Amino acid sequence: MEHFVKIGDNRRIIVVLGMHRSGTSAITRGLQVLGASLGENLMPPAVDNNEKGFFEDIEINALNIQALHAIGSEWFYLVPITSHDVQFLRENGYILQAVELLRKKIESANIFAFKDPRIAKISLFWNQVIEHLQLDVSYVIALRHPLSVVKSLEKRDGFFPEHSYFLWLDHVLESLRGSTGKSRVLIDYDRLIKSPDIELSRLADAFHLHVNHIELEDYKNNFL
Repeated sequence: MEHFVKIGDNRRIIVVLGMHRSGTSAITRGLQVLGASLGENLMPPAVDNNEKGFFEDIEINALNIQALHAIGSEWFYLVPITSHDVQFLRENGYILQAVELLRKKIESANIFAFKDPRIAKISLFWNQVIEHLQLDVSYVIALRHPLSVVKSLEKRDGFFPEHSYFLWLDHVLESLRGSTGKSRVLIDYDRLIKSPDIELSRLADAFHLHVNHIELEDYKNNFL
């Protein structure tokens, strides 16, 4: 039998959803300006990919990859994840593993933020994890013009444009579906780059957080 532990009522999480190459890394880094913790085990930067960092928890990323492999999937497959897939993951201990991992991550943070574009694909899975922990969750959905995403994926992965357009649509729709009924904000990547003050202030207002102006200046001058 699975045993789940409820996190204290003052704990909050912010989940960043979106398609790969849509600015999820930049948005997640920006959440530090609002006082969110990203943890201490982040994926290192990669040359010619994300040279300033992914701001993605290594263990959460690894679990997502393992879960997808367990149901015979990859992030770039167009076959949707079903409730039957999630039930298989539950029966094979992946839900419990994710619950324990997220519980550990949030123990030392009042607000913990995390992202992995794979979360949009398996949002049915992560919704069950979050519901079991009874966490106060908010979502940021990263949007970027599909043509920009297609060109980026063609350069990085050699994907055909048609495939990338379908991937973009699938991830956007799953991000919207997975966050339905929850507190959520859509952030356009190009607008964030152009006006980080406005976009982060909009996030802060929506999630009842505060902008740290020293952190904001560091974000604008040393990251963006």
